[in-house]
Amino acid sequence: MHPGFAQEYEIDPDEIYRRFTKLLNGALERATPPMAIPKPVKAAPDLPAKRVLFLANDLIPTLQLSFLKPLLPYFSDRRMAHMVLTEKALNDAFGKDRHSADAVAWFSKQIRDFRPDVIVACRYSGPHARVALRLARKLSIPLVYHIDDDLLNIPPEIGEAKHKAHNKPARLEAVSTLLTGATLAYCST
Repeated sequence: MHPGFAQEYEIDPDEIYRRFTKLLNGALERATPPMAIPKPVKAAPDLPAKRVLFLANDLIPTLQLSFLKPLLPYFSDRRMAHMVLTEKALNDAFGKDRHSADAVAWFSKQIRDFRPDVIVACRYSGPHARVALRLARKLSIPLVYHIDDDLLNIPPEIGEAKHKAHNKPARLEAVSTLLTGATLAYCST
């Protein structure tokens, strides 16, 4: 560890969480159209204070490193609860029928049943991006789109198969939809 590390960077998890929350709330206040910051709801004894739904293509490293691992103490002591809704789970459940009315109903039910306080779409480029956005707006749930690469311009240097997969029109449309429609686009690196 660099000798001056602790003095140069904040490392206290509670302070980092406080600052991150302040950042997200500030962004919500500046959102267009304006979006109210949800008032804290006193949780029932059997429910945690905050519920976060993560939407991702799979249990990708970015999801784990940016959210699941750093928030583990909050999940462990029940200050937060989380659910991960993945494109992989959708594909496992519906296969080629992942765009069917039944798949849309299942996808929407997962969100409604979990009752999240916030949805974090981590690099999501899978089916039903518009459904997630509409449902979030309808239920007044802020949707944060987290992106750590330019998913609209994936270079051929990553390999032909990955390049083709990431540049499919449906994937590009999902990324564009979430970038432009999210309450907050959280861009890192």
